[in-house]
Amino acid sequence: MNLINDLKISTKMTLLYLIPSIAAVLSILLTFQMNSENGLFPTIILLLGIVLGYAIRSSILKSVTKLNNDFVNLSVQHDNAIQSAENDLSAINALEIIAQQASLGFVSVRVHSKAGSQELKNAITSINRMFEVFEDIFSQANTILVSYSRSNYTANVTVGQYGGEVGGLLLSLKALGESTGDFIALISNNGKELSSGAQILNISSESLSTAANEQAASLEQTAAAVEELTSNISTNSQKAIEMASLARETEQAANDGKSLADTTVLSMNEISKATQSINEAVSIIENIAFQTNILSLNAAVEAATAGDAGKGFAVVAQEVRNLANRSAEAAQQIKILAELANTKSKDGLQISENMMKGFDLINHKISLTTELVQDVANGSREQMIGINQINTAVSQLDQMTQQNAQNANEVTSLASGILILAETLNDIASKTTFYPESCDRICQVDMMFDTTKLKLDHVIFKNTNFGKLKEQNIKSWIVTTETQCALGKWIQEHSNESYAQGKEWKELLANHTHVHRKVQEFVNMKTSGKLSNHEIKVLSLEIEQDTAYVFNALNQIRALACKKYSS
Repeated sequence: MNLINDLKISTKMTLLYLIPSIAAVLSILLTFQMNSENGLFPTIILLLGIVLGYAIRSSILKSVTKLNNDFVNLSVQHDNAIQSAENDLSAINALEIIAQQASLGFVSVRVHSKAGSQELKNAITSINRMFEVFEDIFSQANTILVSYSRSNYTANVTVGQYGGEVGGLLLSLKALGESTGDFIALISNNGKELSSGAQILNISSESLSTAANEQAASLEQTAAAVEELTSNISTNSQKAIEMASLARETEQAANDGKSLADTTVLSMNEISKATQSINEAVSIIENIAFQTNILSLNAAVEAATAGDAGKGFAVVAQEVRNLANRSAEAAQQIKILAELANTKSKDGLQISENMMKGFDLINHKISLTTELVQDVANGSREQMIGINQINTAVSQLDQMTQQNAQNANEVTSLASGILILAETLNDIASKTTFYPESCDRICQVDMMFDTTKLKLDHVIFKNTNFGKLKEQNIKSWIVTTETQCALGKWIQEHSNESYAQGKEWKELLANHTHVHRKVQEFVNMKTSGKLSNHEIKVLSLEIEQDTAYVFNALNQIRALACKKYSS
């Protein structure tokens, strides 16, 4: 378009060169035409024609030369314009290729094509600068993540270099490193305590296992002794039952003996009475024998008096006297025997009475013995029941002791496993690097996880509001205030705690308020279109810095809470 305009200008300039000459010739011709009577007219016309022709020729030559130069310049400009357009097209193609590579995840790319237009050159410079920034961002993030993957959670995360979503990414990586470091510190502390406790548990469990095994062996012996005792008590109980039966039989025999003694006493009394009757009869016999003897004496006297006539009667009388003497002698013997029998019967009666008393005493003693044997039998039965219960209890205790011994062995094995686990945790912690101050803020696990969530919630809050600004012609809105967000509610809930009375808490309140107010200010200015790139940079970096201050304040408050808790 510029070349055509230059060509038009050159043509106009050529016409401007020719017009004065043509006007001068026409003016001379008109003058001489009015004086046509002059004879010099043809000569003058000829001379003028020559002069005019020369002038026109010179003028045309100048015009043509200038026009030719203009056409040459126009051609050069046209070639330059074509080359510029070709360079722009090449640069646009390069930009398209770079954009495709970036969509595949590559940021270490640059546009090396030279643009023709200055505007495109500026755009390429800005795009290359953008890729340089992105490469630096991803390099930092990759360095941090590589450090984390190598168990080093002390990687330096630069806060305040970038704002916006990138700043949120770096803050999230910082929070990740801190929370993971705190978690590793917690594992380290717990691992040490677990290791110490596991060692004590291992020693105690070994002692318990030894004692349980010894107790089990002792209970086995006790169970055997109790079983033997049970057998003996059972035998004694059976013998006591047999003794009770024998005692009852003995008591019955004693009763029978007493009955026999009673019968004997009665018999002895009857014998005594009979003996007395015999004595009485013997007395009568003696009296009869005496009378008979007297009569025989009288008869002998009478026979002697009768002489020979009485000799036979004397013989009879003598025989009768002899019989009376023998009867007296027999009666005397019977009397002696009767008296002896009476004496013996009296002795027997006394003995029978003594036997009765003895049988009464024996019967009483046997009754007592029977009662004692019955008590022994009852006691043996109760003892048998008790010993059976003891035997059952000992058996159960033996089983429980065996189970305790097995459990003790399992506890020993478990303690050994816990000790190995504790040593593994300690080994893991020893191979991990984290900030020493992490150990000062891990006493309250719930608070540790809560504050980590609150940190990330604030990054999400910031990025969410930044994300809305990409919409076209969007109007301003009211962001969540510092009292409405999760951290604000947490602050209100814990404002009366002992750790909420110091400067750390005041710093948390101030920086938390700054974050919300500056995000609101950023939204207002961005939607109004009055926010320059420099102002965007300054305000967004202030937001990132204040958010980092909130993170640090939460960490300090956790450390202060642990200090208060331990004291």
